[in-house]
Amino acid sequence: MAQKRTALSEISANKKPKLTDHFAPTSSKTTDTPTEPSSAKKNPGGGSKMQWFNKLLREPALQKERDNLVGKIAGRKPVGDLGCLEVPGQGKEFRPQMDKKYRENAKKVLDELPERYAHYHIGMLAGGVAMMDRDAPRVPEKWRKVLTRSGKVMDKDATWVCSHLCHNPKCSNHEHLRWEPSWMNRLRDNCAGGDACVHRPQCLRAHRDEEIIDWTEALEDEDTEL
Repeated sequence: MAQKRTALSEISANKKPKLTDHFAPTSSKTTDTPTEPSSAKKNPGGGSKMQWFNKLLREPALQKERDNLVGKIAGRKPVGDLGCLEVPGQGKEFRPQMDKKYRENAKKVLDELPERYAHYHIGMLAGGVAMMDRDAPRVPEKWRKVLTRSGKVMDKDATWVCSHLCHNPKCSNHEHLRWEPSWMNRLRDNCAGGDACVHRPQCLRAHRDEEIIDWTEALEDEDTEL
Protein backbone atom coordinates (compact mmCIF):
# COMPACT_ATOMS: atom_id res chain seq x y z
CA MET A 1 0.00 0.00 0.00
CA ALA A 2 1.32 3.41 -0.91
CA GLN A 3 2.52 5.48 1.97
CA LYS A 4 0.31 8.46 2.77
CA ARG A 5 1.89 11.79 1.94
CA THR A 6 2.45 14.20 4.77
CA ALA A 7 1.52 17.86 4.51
CA LEU A 8 3.79 20.50 6.01
CA SER A 9 1.18 21.34 8.62
CA GLU A 10 1.32 17.74 9.92
CA ILE A 11 5.08 17.52 10.39
CA SER A 12 6.06 17.16 14.03
CA ALA A 13 8.12 19.82 15.78
CA ASN A 14 11.24 17.65 15.96
CA LYS A 15 11.40 17.37 12.18
CA LYS A 16 11.19 21.04 11.30
CA PRO A 17 13.55 21.78 8.41
CA LYS A 18 15.51 25.03 8.47
CA LEU A 19 14.17 26.16 5.13
CA THR A 20 15.66 29.61 5.30
CA ASP A 21 19.17 28.15 5.29
CA HIS A 22 18.79 27.96 1.51
CA PHE A 23 18.51 31.71 1.09
CA ALA A 24 19.64 33.52 4.23
CA PRO A 25 21.42 36.78 3.30
CA THR A 26 25.18 36.34 3.38
CA SER A 27 26.15 39.96 2.87
CA SER A 28 24.69 43.44 3.10
CA LYS A 29 26.94 44.64 0.28
CA THR A 30 25.15 46.70 -2.33
CA THR A 31 25.66 45.87 -5.98
CA ASP A 32 24.88 48.35 -8.73
CA THR A 33 24.11 45.68 -11.29
CA PRO A 34 22.50 42.64 -9.62
CA THR A 35 22.51 39.56 -11.76
CA GLU A 36 19.34 38.36 -13.42
CA PRO A 37 18.18 34.78 -13.98
CA SER A 38 18.27 33.90 -17.66
CA SER A 39 14.63 32.86 -17.46
CA ALA A 40 13.43 36.11 -15.87
CA LYS A 41 10.40 37.55 -17.60
CA LYS A 42 9.98 41.18 -18.61
CA ASN A 43 7.71 42.07 -15.75
CA PRO A 44 9.21 44.96 -13.75
CA GLY A 45 6.03 45.32 -11.69
CA GLY A 46 6.02 41.75 -10.40
CA GLY A 47 8.32 39.26 -8.78
CA SER A 48 9.95 38.13 -12.03
CA LYS A 49 12.15 41.18 -12.33
CA MET A 50 12.61 43.37 -9.26
CA GLN A 51 15.95 45.11 -9.82
CA TRP A 52 14.18 48.45 -9.77
CA PHE A 53 13.17 48.01 -6.12
CA ASN A 54 16.58 48.33 -4.46
CA LYS A 55 17.58 51.17 -6.76
CA LEU A 56 14.40 53.07 -5.90
CA LEU A 57 14.97 52.35 -2.21
CA ARG A 58 18.63 53.33 -2.08
CA GLU A 59 19.08 56.14 -4.59
CA PRO A 60 19.30 59.47 -2.67
CA ALA A 61 18.06 61.43 -5.69
CA LEU A 62 14.76 59.51 -5.59
CA GLN A 63 13.69 60.49 -2.08
CA LYS A 64 10.71 62.51 -3.38
CA GLU A 65 9.65 59.60 -5.59
CA ARG A 66 9.75 57.25 -2.59
CA ASP A 67 7.76 59.74 -0.53
CA ASN A 68 5.19 59.98 -3.32
CA LEU A 69 4.65 56.22 -3.32
CA VAL A 70 4.58 55.91 0.46
CA GLY A 71 1.96 58.64 0.46
CA LYS A 72 -0.32 56.30 -1.50
CA ILE A 73 -0.68 54.10 1.59
CA ALA A 74 -0.52 56.92 4.16
CA GLY A 75 -4.10 56.26 5.21
CA ARG A 76 -3.53 52.65 6.21
CA LYS A 77 -4.82 51.58 9.61
CA PRO A 78 -4.21 48.63 11.98
CA VAL A 79 -6.67 45.80 11.37
CA GLY A 80 -7.16 42.65 13.42
CA ASP A 81 -5.31 41.23 16.39
CA LEU A 82 -1.97 40.99 14.57
CA GLY A 83 -1.79 44.66 13.65
CA CYS A 84 -2.01 44.24 9.89
CA LEU A 85 -1.87 47.61 8.13
CA GLU A 86 -4.51 48.10 5.43
CA VAL A 87 -5.65 51.01 3.29
CA PRO A 88 -9.39 51.47 4.00
CA GLY A 89 -11.52 50.27 1.12
CA GLN A 90 -8.68 48.63 -0.78
CA GLY A 91 -9.14 45.33 -2.59
CA LYS A 92 -6.64 42.51 -2.97
CA GLU A 93 -5.37 43.99 -6.24
CA PHE A 94 -4.79 47.51 -4.90
CA ARG A 95 -1.86 48.81 -7.00
CA PRO A 96 -1.41 52.60 -6.96
CA GLN A 97 0.58 54.52 -9.55
CA MET A 98 3.43 56.96 -9.04
CA ASP A 99 2.34 60.52 -9.95
CA LYS A 100 3.38 61.53 -13.46
CA LYS A 101 5.95 64.18 -12.53
CA TYR A 102 7.69 61.84 -10.11
CA ARG A 103 7.59 58.97 -12.56
CA GLU A 104 9.25 61.09 -15.25
CA ASN A 105 12.06 61.99 -12.87
CA ALA A 106 12.50 58.40 -11.72
CA LYS A 107 12.82 57.25 -15.33
CA LYS A 108 15.93 59.41 -15.65
CA VAL A 109 17.59 57.26 -12.99
CA LEU A 110 15.98 53.85 -13.48
CA ASP A 111 15.85 51.92 -16.73
CA GLU A 112 12.63 50.13 -15.81
CA LEU A 113 9.73 50.98 -13.57
CA PRO A 114 6.39 49.24 -13.07
CA GLU A 115 3.26 51.06 -14.20
CA ARG A 116 1.65 50.22 -10.85
CA TYR A 117 3.06 49.24 -7.47
CA ALA A 118 1.83 46.52 -5.15
CA HIS A 119 0.83 47.97 -1.79
CA TYR A 120 3.10 45.48 -0.02
CA HIS A 121 6.08 46.61 -2.11
CA ILE A 122 5.33 50.17 -1.03
CA GLY A 123 5.17 48.87 2.56
CA MET A 124 8.68 47.48 2.16
CA LEU A 125 9.83 50.83 0.76
CA ALA A 126 8.30 52.58 3.77
CA GLY A 127 10.07 50.16 6.11
CA GLY A 128 13.39 50.43 4.27
CA VAL A 129 13.58 46.67 3.72
CA ALA A 130 15.86 45.92 0.77
CA MET A 131 15.59 42.86 -1.41
CA MET A 132 18.58 40.49 -1.63
CA ASP A 133 21.20 41.61 -4.14
CA ARG A 134 21.48 38.22 -5.80
CA ASP A 135 19.36 35.73 -7.68
CA ALA A 136 16.74 33.79 -5.75
CA PRO A 137 17.88 30.19 -5.13
CA ARG A 138 16.19 27.57 -7.27
CA VAL A 139 13.58 25.37 -5.66
CA PRO A 140 15.08 22.22 -4.06
CA GLU A 141 14.51 19.20 -6.27
CA LYS A 142 12.26 17.40 -3.79
CA TRP A 143 9.80 20.31 -3.88
CA ARG A 144 9.70 20.85 -7.64
CA LYS A 145 6.33 19.12 -7.98
CA VAL A 146 4.51 21.61 -5.78
CA LEU A 147 1.30 22.87 -7.35
CA THR A 148 0.85 26.59 -7.91
CA ARG A 149 -2.47 28.36 -7.40
CA SER A 150 -3.28 27.83 -11.07
CA GLY A 151 -2.85 24.07 -10.68
CA LYS A 152 0.45 23.96 -12.58
CA VAL A 153 3.62 22.33 -11.31
CA MET A 154 6.07 24.77 -9.74
CA ASP A 155 8.93 25.77 -12.02
CA LYS A 156 12.43 24.93 -10.79
CA ASP A 157 13.58 28.53 -11.29
CA ALA A 158 12.70 31.11 -8.68
CA THR A 159 12.22 34.85 -8.24
CA TRP A 160 12.11 37.09 -5.19
CA VAL A 161 8.60 37.85 -3.93
CA CYS A 162 7.05 39.31 -0.79
CA SER A 163 5.55 36.64 1.46
CA HIS A 164 2.78 37.62 3.86
CA LEU A 165 3.52 35.94 7.18
CA CYS A 166 0.06 37.03 8.32
CA HIS A 167 -1.58 35.53 5.20
CA ASN A 168 -3.52 38.77 4.78
CA PRO A 169 -3.15 39.84 1.12
CA LYS A 170 -4.27 43.39 1.99
CA CYS A 171 -1.53 43.91 4.58
CA SER A 172 1.38 46.28 3.91
CA ASN A 173 3.01 46.11 7.35
CA HIS A 174 6.69 45.45 6.57
CA GLU A 175 7.00 43.53 9.84
CA HIS A 176 4.53 41.02 8.40
CA LEU A 177 6.37 40.78 5.08
CA ARG A 178 9.53 38.96 4.00
CA TRP A 179 11.49 38.74 0.77
CA GLU A 180 11.55 35.06 -0.11
CA PRO A 181 11.98 32.81 -3.16
CA SER A 182 8.70 32.24 -4.98
CA TRP A 183 8.74 28.55 -4.11
CA MET A 184 8.90 29.35 -0.38
CA ASN A 185 5.90 31.61 -0.83
CA ARG A 186 4.04 28.64 -2.39
CA LEU A 187 4.92 26.34 0.48
CA ARG A 188 3.31 28.79 2.89
CA ASP A 189 -0.02 28.21 1.12
CA ASN A 190 -0.41 25.01 3.12
CA CYS A 191 0.23 26.05 6.69
CA ALA A 192 -1.69 25.56 9.91
CA GLY A 193 0.26 28.32 11.65
CA GLY A 194 1.31 28.44 15.29
CA ASP A 195 3.38 25.55 16.66
CA ALA A 196 2.48 23.46 13.60
CA CYS A 197 4.25 25.91 11.26
CA VAL A 198 7.57 24.60 9.93
CA HIS A 199 8.51 27.79 8.09
CA ARG A 200 11.21 30.20 9.22
CA PRO A 201 10.23 32.80 10.10
CA GLN A 202 7.00 31.21 11.26
CA CYS A 203 3.67 32.18 9.77
CA LEU A 204 1.86 34.50 12.15
CA ARG A 205 -1.38 32.60 11.67
CA ALA A 206 -2.90 29.74 9.70
CA HIS A 207 -3.63 30.20 6.04
CA ARG A 208 -7.37 30.64 5.55
CA ASP A 209 -8.96 27.20 5.24
CA GLU A 210 -10.69 27.94 1.95
CA GLU A 211 -7.35 28.86 0.37
CA ILE A 212 -5.18 26.02 1.66
CA ILE A 213 -3.64 24.05 -1.19
CA ASP A 214 -2.86 20.37 -0.69
CA TRP A 215 0.25 20.49 -2.86
CA THR A 216 1.52 17.18 -1.47
CA GLU A 217 -0.62 15.39 -4.06
CA ALA A 218 1.82 16.67 -6.69
CA LEU A 219 4.87 14.89 -5.31
CA GLU A 220 6.15 12.18 -7.65
CA ASP A 221 7.73 10.01 -4.99
CA GLU A 222 5.18 8.78 -2.46
CA ASP A 223 7.97 8.12 0.01
CA THR A 224 9.44 11.60 -0.24
CA GLU A 225 10.52 12.87 3.15
CA LEU A 226 10.00 16.56 3.72
